[in-house]
Amino acid sequence: MECIFVGYSAVHKAYKVYHPSTHQIYISNQCKFDEAIFPAKISSVASGVSDASGSGIVEVESGQWVRSMT
Repeated sequence: MECIFVGYSAVHKAYKVYHPSTHQIYISNQCKFDEAIFPAKISSVASGVSDASGSGIVEVESGQWVRSMT
């Protein structure tokens, strides 16, 4: 099952992962990570958008806010 890492469980020694097809969060301590693939990656940001505030958060065309990776 391919999932997206979202964090660590607060009550278990395990990872929290999101399964996009079922919209479920799973907790597991048996995960294999492929850091070369990021299935939820935003493919493009609106041209001319900049992080003028230095906060690391930018607005994309849809009006949603995302954390800048640069």
